[in-house]
Amino acid sequence: MRRHTPSLSCLLAFEASARYQSFTRAVDDLCVTQGAVSKLIKTLEEELGLLLFVREGKKLSLTPAADAYLRRIQPLLHKLE
Repeated sequence: MRRHTPSLSCLLAFEASARYQSFTRAVDDLCVTQGAVSKLIKTLEEELGLLLFVREGKKLSLTPAADAYLRRIQPLLHKLE
């Protein structure tokens, strides 16, 4: 059985957004548009079946599930670097 792995682009967008707790700062870090980051995050949320961020006005925070996911993938992304 083949397992589904999210795209590296989705994971990088999530990691940068989570690290900065800002889509705008993630945009600067990744050199992509705001729309691209939003689409990548939405795609990852749909693939995982999880809400990753709570958006309250301009404030962005991680859900508990996203915090746990970040702790799992961040070391792996650092190894890939």
